[in-house]
Amino acid sequence: MLEGDVVMGRHTTTNATDKIPIMAHPPATESDLSFEEFLNITINNGTKGIKLDFKSNEAFNNSKPILRKFQSVRIHTIILNADILPGPVNATNPSVNATTFLKEAINATNPSVNATFLKEASKVMPDSILSIGWTTKYGKEYNITEGRYNMKQLKKMLEVVTDSQINLPITYPVRAGLATNDIDGMKMLLNNTTSTGGATLTIWSLKDDYVDVVKLSKLIKELGVDKVYLDVPEDLRNQLNFSSASTMTSAVMMNLIASLAFLVLSRML
Repeated sequence: MLEGDVVMGRHTTTNATDKIPIMAHPPATESDLSFEEFLNITINNGTKGIKLDFKSNEAFNNSKPILRKFQSVRIHTIILNADILPGPVNATNPSVNATTFLKEAINATNPSVNATFLKEASKVMPDSILSIGWTTKYGKEYNITEGRYNMKQLKKMLEVVTDSQINLPITYPVRAGLATNDIDGMKMLLNNTTSTGGATLTIWSLKDDYVDVVKLSKLIKELGVDKVYLDVPEDLRNQLNFSSASTMTSAVMMNLIASLAFLVLSRML
């Protein structure tokens, strides 16, 4: 699985000065790889799925016509991702409108992206997986090592999904150091998602995040390996331990451990 951030900026391999969707990690606004070039390369390769992380409403809206060009092309897996709601710990508003994103993603394929994203995303790429999460303020950058997704934040996400009448698979990206502090809340989120496509968690962390490995192992065990994608550093992944799972047979545990390679996202950009 290849992951790339989509922003508006200048394509450095052309003389054009107009901003277009490019592949770059904020705060960068220049790249030698446009969004359309990235899609052409990865889709023609045909062996990997794609996770697209739209960093603003502008980036998503300008990417919709490009995504529509590939609606009829068989793509291994495509995940459309955006932070659509503010999350822990007192995080900033997202840059993507939740309603627009959800609606258009289905037909296309105030965080930077919010509820609008849901409706729009489902229009653009009707066969995609929607990855919708919260902005977070956590980790070494903020010197914050404690926090959790509170019930108000989880219920707000469920409300947005229900109101948008989503029929695509949904994965909720949750930060490992925060999600491990409320396993019951994560279960509630998955069990109450109304999307007919079902719901999973994408558990992610940055290299310097504080993550309780014991709690993370427990979270994955209790949710079930079929409900979890992992996007964490390799050293953290290698520390996961399921040996204390008294209710699991050895065969089940071996299968679970082997399956933890199910989605290791290769960050290109």
